[in-house]
Amino acid sequence: MLFRTKSLLIMTLACMVSFQLFFFWNEFLTDWTPMWIQAIETSMDDVRGAIMLIQLFGIAVLFIDYVTRFDEIKRQFWQGLAVGTCMIGWLFQIFVYFLDSAYLV
Repeated sequence: MLFRTKSLLIMTLACMVSFQLFFFWNEFLTDWTPMWIQAIETSMDDVRGAIMLIQLFGIAVLFIDYVTRFDEIKRQFWQGLAVGTCMIGWLFQIFVYFLDSAYLV
């Protein structure tokens, strides 16, 4: 049971990090962004609220796993850095997509 759970957590962490990379690449490196990344971000605009909610649950699960299994994790620093970066990136996405649009209207 532990092995299946561990692989699901690693897959969740990879998905959360890839969401953050897509976001930062599309927002800050617009001159070097390939068309396929722009297409992915454009297709996600219709369901942005649901994606943000899924990211919140994913990051919460990763944080709880990181706290409860801290002694068992071999690369504590790197996993903590990845989870913390995902948290900060999610908060930044909230500002860019939702709070910033409220000031523009």
